[in-house]
Amino acid sequence: MKKAASFGLSFILCALAVGMGPVLAQNPSNLLAKAQLNKTQTQDLKSLGITVFVPNYIPAGFRVAKIDIKPCPSGSQRSAKGVCRFGPQYGIVYRNSNNVCFAIEATGGGVGGPPGLTNQIAVNVGSLGKSILYYGQYEMPEMRQRSPQSLLYMEWAGTGPFYRLVGAALARQAYYGERPNQRVSECRNEIDPQEAAKIIESFSVL
Repeated sequence: MKKAASFGLSFILCALAVGMGPVLAQNPSNLLAKAQLNKTQTQDLKSLGITVFVPNYIPAGFRVAKIDIKPCPSGSQRSAKGVCRFGPQYGIVYRNSNNVCFAIEATGGGVGGPPGLTNQIAVNVGSLGKSILYYGQYEMPEMRQRSPQSLLYMEWAGTGPFYRLVGAALARQAYYGERPNQRVSECRNEIDPQEAAKIIESFSVL
């Protein structure tokens, strides 16, 4: 496995081996069951007017803990793909009984390149192209000194909207309003990077 070099918002199941692209043509009811979304949640996500990606693989024991949806502001200009300047956005947080959690998130724009962490895994996100899953501590000593905790996040995939997976530290910050080094919520522990890579490579269109 290679060591990393090279972030960006903090603000989704057939077990596919790492290296395989996502299955884009799914039986809708099967995909909803695997992604653990009910009809209301599905309608809310689709109401954003963008392509919604959810996981076709989730490790056993994980459940939807929270869904955050932010539409484009009323009256804002939208592109042919449904995006406005900084939206719309959604985040789906999954958690298990051991307080391991991760989130699948999307945004219309305002993303940048992520700072490097000490480890990385190359992932194939099918129609979204190739990406990188970063995990570990920050590579830059000054960043590591300020924030010594381990992180896990994926480089944004797509050309707008953009999609990615983030681990517990960034999910706590984005969806529970906590700093990455706070461990007071139920979203405490990072998912295994190999499992995270399998989830990413199962991204499918809802």
